[in-house]
Amino acid sequence: MPLFVDGLGMTATSAIRVSAVLCGPAPAAAVDASVGALREAGVSEVEIALSGSSPGQPIGGNPEAVSSPNARAINRAVAATTGEIVLLVGPFVRLYPTVVDLYVAALDRNPDAVVAYGDYDVVRPGAERVGCPSFAERDDLSEFSTLAYVQAIRRKAWERLGGLDETYQTAFAYDLRMRLAEIGDFVRVAESAYEIWLEPGETPHAFRGYFTSESCERPGFAYLHFEAALEAEIDRAFRGTLVRRGAAIHGPSSVVACPDAGVDPVVSVVIPTYNRARYLGRAIESVLDGDYESFEVLVVDNGSTDGSRELVESFGDRDPRVRYLCNPKGNKIAAALNLGVAEARGKYVSQLDSDDEYVPATLTRQVAHLDANPTWAVAVSYYDVIDADGAQRPEFGIVRHDEYDRDNLLRTGGAGAVRTWHRCVLRELDGFNEVDFANYAEDYDMTLRVAERYEVGRVHQVLYRHRIHGENTVDNLGYVFRAGRKAAARRLALARRIRARAGKRTP
Repeated sequence: MPLFVDGLGMTATSAIRVSAVLCGPAPAAAVDASVGALREAGVSEVEIALSGSSPGQPIGGNPEAVSSPNARAINRAVAATTGEIVLLVGPFVRLYPTVVDLYVAALDRNPDAVVAYGDYDVVRPGAERVGCPSFAERDDLSEFSTLAYVQAIRRKAWERLGGLDETYQTAFAYDLRMRLAEIGDFVRVAESAYEIWLEPGETPHAFRGYFTSESCERPGFAYLHFEAALEAEIDRAFRGTLVRRGAAIHGPSSVVACPDAGVDPVVSVVIPTYNRARYLGRAIESVLDGDYESFEVLVVDNGSTDGSRELVESFGDRDPRVRYLCNPKGNKIAAALNLGVAEARGKYVSQLDSDDEYVPATLTRQVAHLDANPTWAVAVSYYDVIDADGAQRPEFGIVRHDEYDRDNLLRTGGAGAVRTWHRCVLRELDGFNEVDFANYAEDYDMTLRVAERYEVGRVHQVLYRHRIHGENTVDNLGYVFRAGRKAAARRLALARRIRARAGKRTP
């Protein structure tokens, strides 16, 4: 039982605590540094196998000579080791000497955890080292809730699950994370214990199944640009875990029993705002310039100090359909939306962020679809992306969310836009959650709750323009906070679905 399978001539031990498996290509210098880090961490407890290589092949050399990670090769490599903890090391990784101690200590402190993962650094020649946080919550079913490139997995858990599912070509790591989540907890190491080496502008093919920001070839909304085969694999793994957990939605959608027929106006457009005077006027104008007439615009101010109130009131002086509301709860988006819903008179409530825009047909098309589909509680359209001056950002493409259905909402990155709701359904569900999602993911949480009873309808037309201008609200929120709020929404939804299935009622 050799300690290393790479011919380094280490002495075997009878009790191996950690086995390291290097998965896929890496520059020789990165591999050598990782081997040195493992030695420094205590080589007598570490074995190394290189997936994608032939038995006895030296570690390092030309990374192109070693294939991208694949499930069969990794399974073979793990089977050749004996440690009670398997350290899976992804492609292009350089381990730091602290990695073994940090990950093993995390598992030792958390006996219910089946896997430890952690933050990392990205290194590109000529550029500053960039720290990247990882966030993977057990009940977060999104593929972007990722364990990243290095994981320490208890061998008992690995063997219980039978290792990686070799029917997956690329999404095997996502599928493994879904199955690990069904049997134990995850524990995060909140400091960098390794780095990945990348050439400027490079997105190695070997990264495709890791679902990190640098693994994506297109900026933003990466999940919308997956190739069809990869999307199919992710969807298969996702639906498999839903079925095993008893969380898949069964049965038809309910019909919306709306008591608001015949009201005037038909639509209430609710615009929460905070210091967005630069864009707010254009947002309001985009509604007024539309081809639908029976609406009102409710601008809910979260305490702006940039003249937003005066701007809105000037619109109201010219068109009484525009009303200004002050949110007494301060800068809280969920509270602002709830105030807008409470003051709304329309049958439908249509959201509009104060730095975004409608297109002329937005309300006409949204109302027509809701009127024609009695099981739809909300209509969600396509949208495009514009810059601060209103010019289209073609690199983002059209955001369609074609993968949406009532189940798949649990793994997607957002709720889509524009969202036009039945006002009675928002009341039925007690409004947006001001406690857990006061300033982020409140709309995603609401969409998940709606989907458990009604249909989330898709309008296959660009009816919304989302502006990216460098000062968006999301820019002021850290990645871990944002990922945590989305994960919380999914966790709550998953628990509701499981309870509902146990009670033998929809979903």
